[in-house]
Amino acid sequence: EEVKGDVVVLYRTEDGKELTGIGSDYEGQPDKTVTIGNITDTETAEKRAWNGAVIDTPTGSTGVDYTTLDSRPETITTADGLVYKRIARVAGNETGKVVEGTTRIVYYYEAQKGGTVNARYVIEGTEDELQPPVEVKAEGTQVGTEYTATKPQTIVKDGKTYVLSTT
Repeated sequence: EEVKGDVVVLYRTEDGKELTGIGSDYEGQPDKTVTIGNITDTETAEKRAWNGAVIDTPTGSTGVDYTTLDSRPETITTADGLVYKRIARVAGNETGKVVEGTTRIVYYYEAQKGGTVNARYVIEGTEDELQPPVEVKAEGTQVGTEYTATKPQTIVKDGKTYVLSTT
C-alpha cells in the first residue's frame, strides 16, 4: 500500500487563539481572498476539529514538494470585523516534501492597530469647525473595533445656533 501524507495550515493569534475569517493580501496576489474556516466533511474528524485549518496539499504520495507560502495571507478579518496582521513567527516548515501522515504549519497573527478616530463638527460644505474634534477611539485600538460618536442636535458658536444636518 502506498504511503500518503498531506499538509494543513492553521492560523493563530500570538497567544494561540484560533483565527477564522477572510484571508487577504497574499504575497504576489494582493486581490486574492480566501475564506479561512473549518475543514470540509470529507476530511478526518481530527482535522475537522482544527478550527480555521486550510488544506494546503491534499492527501497524496509522500516525497512530493509542497509550499505553504501561497496559503499565508498578510491579514485575516474575523466575522466580527477585527483585523489581524501576520507576524514573522511560524511553526513548522513552510516548504518541504510531503511525509507520511499530516504535516501542520501554523502562521501567527497580531491585532492590527489603527490610528485615532475623531469626530469633527463642521459647517456643512466647509471645513469650518464649530467645536474642537472629540476623540472617539484612541490610537492603537484594534482595526475593526466598533465605536459610536455622539451627534449633538445643535451647536452654538459665536451666538449662532447650528442644527445637525442629516445629509
